[in-house]
Amino acid sequence: MPLELTLITRDPCPLCDTFKTALLADISGKMGLTIADIDSNPRLKTQFDTRVPVLLLGDHVVCEARYQPERLRRAIEGSL
Repeated sequence: MPLELTLITRDPCPLCDTFKTALLADISGKMGLTIADIDSNPRLKTQFDTRVPVLLLGDHVVCEARYQPERLRRAIEGSL
């Protein structure tokens, strides 16, 4: 089963932009990423409203607020 990464963001959000740039540089060509706008998804807004940006691997929260590549690597290794 392929690993599914989802980045939950909102616009405008400079912190989200920084997180997304670092994440994309790290995973470029290695895995796919879905960007989810929290303000257009009521379920995500209820669950994560003040916590963006949030990176999910499947349904598991990998990191919030700032991108932490080591946490993503550990989460991926634990999923394989």
